[in-house]
Amino acid sequence: NCNKRALLSALEQEFTDYVPTLFLYNHYYQRKMLALLKPIVLTFLKSDKFKFFIVDILEKLVEQSDNSLDDKVLAMVKKGLDIE
Repeated sequence: NCNKRALLSALEQEFTDYVPTLFLYNHYYQRKMLALLKPIVLTFLKSDKFKFFIVDILEKLVEQSDNSLDDKVLAMVKKGLDIE
């Protein structure tokens, strides 16, 4: 029983040290990835082919759901991108 408590205490300490480190690690790389992708995506948004690609992906996602909210959002995106 004493060994079990000692093991749980050690594991708890490792977990509490690991989780914040994991969060900071992921957050750092997410920021780097967004900084890398943002200019590329913004450049692609000027292309009509990329706009149609995005709308096609959204249409496939909308088909899979059964609510009307995403239909309205898709219509707004199409209107914003000037796509019929």
